[in-house]
Amino acid sequence: MTKNNHNERLLLLGAGHAHMVAMRQWLEQGTALPKDTILINPEPEAWYSGMMPGLIAGRFAREDCLIELEPLCQQLGIQLQLRRVVSLDIQSQCVWFRDGGNLPFSLLSINSGSVTHALPSDGSIALLPVKPFADFYRRWQTWRQDNPQATDVAIVGGGAAAVEIALAVSANSQLHGLTVTVYVDRDVLAGFPANVSGRVQKLLGRRGVKIQPQARVGYIENGMLYRSDNNRIASADVVIAATGSAALSWYHNSQLSTDSDGFILVEPTLQAIRQSNIFVSGDACSLANNPRSGVYAVRHGDVLARNIPAQLQGNPLQNFYPQTKALALLSTGNGGAVARYGTSGASHSLLRPILGLWKDQLDKSYIRDHSVNGAYR
Repeated sequence: MTKNNHNERLLLLGAGHAHMVAMRQWLEQGTALPKDTILINPEPEAWYSGMMPGLIAGRFAREDCLIELEPLCQQLGIQLQLRRVVSLDIQSQCVWFRDGGNLPFSLLSINSGSVTHALPSDGSIALLPVKPFADFYRRWQTWRQDNPQATDVAIVGGGAAAVEIALAVSANSQLHGLTVTVYVDRDVLAGFPANVSGRVQKLLGRRGVKIQPQARVGYIENGMLYRSDNNRIASADVVIAATGSAALSWYHNSQLSTDSDGFILVEPTLQAIRQSNIFVSGDACSLANNPRSGVYAVRHGDVLARNIPAQLQGNPLQNFYPQTKALALLSTGNGGAVARYGTSGASHSLLRPILGLWKDQLDKSYIRDHSVNGAYR
């Protein structure tokens, strides 16, 4: 077992991909964490975002897409507390929670993700932000149960999340009565290679998904979607907001150094700027050439697994070097996938089943590798 200073209190905020990878490695390596180590998470499970499209499409059950946290925490000898963070005071080195309680810390690691960019609404249409994923899935299930006659689904946003959800809804045999329309500022997958975005748009068309380009939704009022210039766009029964990642408000309010979007600036070691006892990873952090995606968050976990024990022991830390190219696999909802690697894309129809099988294996292995029982259900 690795020697450690057990007089320290380590707080892990959030069960995101980076923390899950680090915790798995600590368990495998027999790393002894401080005796007063606590994992704070709003949910008793860690959700794997890569399987959300398959869940919406009906290919997976809820239990297939998450990892129970308590067994993993027990194996590591750390405490799990189900709480929501509302503020961080770096002066007093204390975290405050929605329940009114607080916890001081010696070392803090933030992996609490992001939320969906707010879409102003008067509440006249059900609005479902795609992040956090657990909240989105619950709201989606509740909306379906409470509105069996509703048919018109509006998806706001043209990125990967919007596309995957549109394809997932269109692929679910139990949802064939729904009409799906994607409202996008420019074009669907505008930042992707033309061969990928073009083929995905054709696939959406074959599935019956409508695309409304040049239709940036500014707000929702009186049952209608409006542009920012107050021009009316359309009505809908439900709006799924896939409008990009936004920082949690307490990141900026903590007085940590943040970028213009409110995400926490970090050194290459993943330490917050000028706060050596605070690590930040996943969507929460801001670092050059580091996109907000699960691929990069998983690699953050490798660095955290080494640097947090090293910081406790006073040893040198390692830097995180973002990879210049990363593989992205977009689910087509029916068991297939479209691949993008760097600026190139592979989306030929003959490759989709193979890519989908590969994506399924990667997703299931993540759940298996991070579950204490080591078995995919």
